[in-house]
Amino acid sequence: MHGRHPSRRPASLSVTASTTAWAPQLARLEARVALHTLLTRVAHLGLAVPADSRDWFPAGMVRGVLSLPVRYRLG
Repeated sequence: MHGRHPSRRPASLSVTASTTAWAPQLARLEARVALHTLLTRVAHLGLAVPADSRDWFPAGMVRGVLSLPVRYRLG
């Protein structure tokens, strides 16, 4: 028989109860790392609009902004 051995199938991610249980924690960790990286690499970062003019995402348990315009200067 040519090809792969049956026990050497490619690994894949599937959505099961065990993976969805830790998905929120993984998403928070990814967001934390991304924000930390952004804030350490872009020193001059600030809102491009007044803080009280943000439009909030309309959801029950989740809170976030629809958009967040920023201005920055590299270097």
